[in-house]
Amino acid sequence: MNLLPAFRGCCLFACLWSCLLLTSAQTAESKTQTASPLQQQWHTLVERMIQQRMQLQAGHFQATTRISFPKTQPEEATILFDAECWFADRFQKVRFDQTVKQPLLRYEEKPEIQTSLSTWIRTPEMSIHTEGNRTSVRIYEPDAHPGGYYSPFDVRVMGLVKTAELMQTQTRKRREHFFLPDLVEWLKQYQAEQIETTAAGLTEVTLNKDNPKDTKLILQFDPAQGYTLVSYRFYMKSGMPPQFKTTPVIQNQVTWQKRSNVWVPVQYESTNRWIDHHVTMQLKWLKVNQEIPDSTFTIDALDLPRGLPVTTDDGEKGIIETQIIDHRNGQNKLIRGGSFISDKELK
Repeated sequence: MNLLPAFRGCCLFACLWSCLLLTSAQTAESKTQTASPLQQQWHTLVERMIQQRMQLQAGHFQATTRISFPKTQPEEATILFDAECWFADRFQKVRFDQTVKQPLLRYEEKPEIQTSLSTWIRTPEMSIHTEGNRTSVRIYEPDAHPGGYYSPFDVRVMGLVKTAELMQTQTRKRREHFFLPDLVEWLKQYQAEQIETTAAGLTEVTLNKDNPKDTKLILQFDPAQGYTLVSYRFYMKSGMPPQFKTTPVIQNQVTWQKRSNVWVPVQYESTNRWIDHHVTMQLKWLKVNQEIPDSTFTIDALDLPRGLPVTTDDGEKGIIETQIIDHRNGQNKLIRGGSFISDKELK
């Protein structure tokens, strides 16, 4: 049997297929390299904004936050969220202490306030999470995600993302563009439809990411304040025929001030009309680009409680000493704590 014709046919097919793949790759590369002037202008704006944000290299701030649900929940349901954050080495080291006071609503009763405390620390070597009002400490790999509803956030991206993306763990597990510099590539995926200067001197950019264009995002940057983002408006089409409403579904507004020659956010307000979510945050800056001691990002700096009060099955009262467990490299190593200490021993 003569296999030569079949062999020649296979070679010809392989050659044609290789040429087709090469042509496709070259076409895709050509499209990437020949972005429209409007898109290039948008990319340049992103780069300028990121360069300004990267100037904030270290700091210490306190944030006071109110989270309300004006259309679906009474005022008593408002959640109070206080946070204190230290960061250094351009957020390579960060510590985030939070206190959340959440009302537990019951019919015909005054709401009970549930208070939870937690701390999250991340360094290039590890991440430290506290649970159970800081009576349980767990050490993980650096990229592990903290538990709890509210999450540490990179203050440099304030206003550029929705509140859920900024503060909620559940969303952050799926995507990682909420910290600089990862945000750069995510922003560049948007297609610029229009860039203009407002009467107030702001640079307004209209962006789209979907096809068909069922959503649009309008951002306003202030070139006079280091290209800080002052307004974020997200729109979705609705109705028949589908069209954009004049009121945005999500709207963020950020106020900035200059501290130590760096622009920092001092007030944040976000309204999400889709899920009835209103957030106001005041930020008080204690340090801007000043040295933050390395000891801040250690377990020893946490001032942990002695333990969690418990009562045994036989009625003896005492505490379960605060635990520190190392989960790195797949291990489950108890570093300290875990034993029961009775009231008699404590006295």
